[in-house]
Amino acid sequence: MDDGKDYLIKVLTYGSNTKVFVFSTHDEIVKNFDIIIEPQNLKFHLDDNTEPLKIEQAIEADLVRIEF
Repeated sequence: MDDGKDYLIKVLTYGSNTKVFVFSTHDEIVKNFDIIIEPQNLKFHLDDNTEPLKIEQAIEADLVRIEF
């Protein structure tokens, strides 16, 4: 959860695939943002949060953040 408690990010790894879900605590659709996964410094752009980010590899994330 972010410091302002506006967003919740959940990372699920299934074997060699990872899904990253972004939820708004205000039940809003989050639009036009980047997901940054640390410590690998992987950056992905999403148009909105209606579908999870799907990554074709297992990711061990110490920190996941979003940027607008």
